Amino acid sequence: MSRHSLRIVIVWAITLLFSANIDAFQPERPIRYINFFAGPSFRSFGSEDPRETLGVNLQWEKIEPKFRLGNTPGRLVYEIYGTHSYSDGVEHETATTTIAIGGLVSMRYNFGDSSRAIVPFAELGVGLQYADKRSHDLPSKLNSTPSLGIGVHYRVLNQPWTAGLRWFHISNAGTLGKAKHLNRGQNQLLFSIGTEF
Repeated sequence: MSRHSLRIVIVWAITLLFSANIDAFQPERPIRYINFFAGPSFRSFGSEDPRETLGVNLQWEKIEPKFRLGNTPGRLVYEIYGTHSYSDGVEHETATTTIAIGGLVSMRYNFGDSSRAIVPFAELGVGLQYADKRSHDLPSKLNSTPSLGIGVHYRVLNQPWTAGLRWFHISNAGTLGKAKHLNRGQNQLLFSIGTEF
């Protein structure tokens, strides 16, 4: 990701954060989720370090009328998360374990009435992540995290649940320089399951 692209992502994130209504943190009925997720990184777009990731996130969601898509209302989702990732090592490097924390702001679109048994959704997000150490693909501890996801909301014994699949990119966006080894980035495919609380 180039510096120009990073600027676009940052401006987009700031726009999402500050374009919400003034009562963004006092909605009539906020929806809160806790999700557990896991998945591998995959070798694409420069990634070389195969990692397995486990994590948990907390999400807060509200309807945001300004981001309506046709008849579908946009939903602004704030998320904080923690991850634990492991790699056996790559290119004569030893195995590594990394702990990271981050925040994400996403736009989510539910496709269907919430009274249905299954409601599919799609989401697009951007955020920042801080890791406790550098890795083969991530020479910076602070990285940007654009993401794209799909999933479903469903009910089991009247308890609302959610399951999803998210592409998660972690990269310093070229802030350390343009050489490939300074910004390989990580691309992860994460499966999540969670519930409202």
